[in-house]
Amino acid sequence: MSTTPQGPGWWQASDGNWYPPELAPGAAPAPGPTTAAAASTPTATPQAASPPSTPAAPRSAGSQFAMGGGSARARRAPDAAEITVLAGAGVVLLASFLAFYEVSAGPFSDSRNAWGKGLFPLATLIVLFAVAAGVLVLVRVLGAEVPDRIVSFSRAQIVLVCGGFAALQSVAFLVVDHAGADFGVGYWLMLLGSLAVLVGAILQFRADATT
Repeated sequence: MSTTPQGPGWWQASDGNWYPPELAPGAAPAPGPTTAAAASTPTATPQAASPPSTPAAPRSAGSQFAMGGGSARARRAPDAAEITVLAGAGVVLLASFLAFYEVSAGPFSDSRNAWGKGLFPLATLIVLFAVAAGVLVLVRVLGAEVPDRIVSFSRAQIVLVCGGFAALQSVAFLVVDHAGADFGVGYWLMLLGSLAVLVGAILQFRADATT
């Protein structure tokens, strides 16, 4: 306050005195040291709290199937019984494309394999059951995740049934009338292959029964 203006912005009140600009009505107060320091200090942005991590569920050793418990097994070398089944199934499959029946009449000859007319599906069932036994053994050797039991039968029992049916169907062609046709090399190989599948299935069934 002064009786005379001391610089630009000074104003005269109703009492006749002069006042500095910061005391004028409606003027913003000058910032103090505390306010200036607070303004110069950067404000930290609060970080949102991260949600707690959910613990991972323990992974089971193998999948469970509706038809039976399944487990993942490491790949291993096949044993003698499994080799017999796999070799027999492979022979049956390859031999099914060779001559099952052969017919010769003078200079003319004809042959038909297990997939040909008149032999499908009876002779073809030999192939299907032998290959099914081989596939069941192969997935077990490779360690694939397969059910230990299908419905109420173990895999060894199913392999035994498949091998038995293939061998029985092959032997049945020895006693049926084949209208003068001769057996070709395909039939004999299929017979030997199906018998090998049956022998291997029996060995595997006995080995599983003792473990």
